[in-house]
Amino acid sequence: MSSARLDAIQAQLRAHAKAKVAPQLLAVSKGQPIEKIQALYQLGQRHFGENYAAEMAEKMGALADQCPEIIWHFIGKIQKRQAKLIRQAHWVHSVGSLKEAQYLVRGLEGEPLSSKVLLQVNIGREPQKGGFIPEDLLRAQPETFTGLGFTIHGLMCIPPAQSAGGTAINYFQEMVRMRDELVSGWSMPLPELSMGMSADYEDALEAGATWVRIGTMLFGPRPSKGDRNEKI
Repeated sequence: MSSARLDAIQAQLRAHAKAKVAPQLLAVSKGQPIEKIQALYQLGQRHFGENYAAEMAEKMGALADQCPEIIWHFIGKIQKRQAKLIRQAHWVHSVGSLKEAQYLVRGLEGEPLSSKVLLQVNIGREPQKGGFIPEDLLRAQPETFTGLGFTIHGLMCIPPAQSAGGTAINYFQEMVRMRDELVSGWSMPLPELSMGMSADYEDALEAGATWVRIGTMLFGPRPSKGDRNEKI
């Protein structure tokens, strides 16, 4: 694992710092062997994102001793049967419906959810994607979520694929406007904006992202599934 790629991205994050707080890099380690995660950790990276609950839980166990300061983010689809595993993450970026929010807290018996939660917004209003439609979320009441026992820390989005390198910044700017409207209407801070991946993270930074999610640009190509099973 070369530090050059990590250093270059970190420099871009610092260049977009606002109020002396730089956006943060979430290293998407989905499908990557633990050796690569350890290597990036040794270079100073602490935040890692996973799409699949079982894979995340296995990596959490395998790396607990070697990487004690690692912070896990779940960024995948929330499924009912995997809610207990997903709750182990320090952050959950992908609560995309009220039903998914209910899955997360089911079985907690009134105890607050320890994970920091972001609501996923279907900013492109794509029928094949999950996430709240912007207009629906703007009409929602904050008690819909706070009554479940967790605090919303911000929003996450994945813009339409064809927008990468073109109109992605328009979607990111819409996210910022939407966040500001929710802050005003809900009377609560929503400081986090998780938006931007390898193809469009520079546009996301320009718009005001606080998290960018980058995978293969950092780790290189993902190994084949057979190779991953041997490593994880």
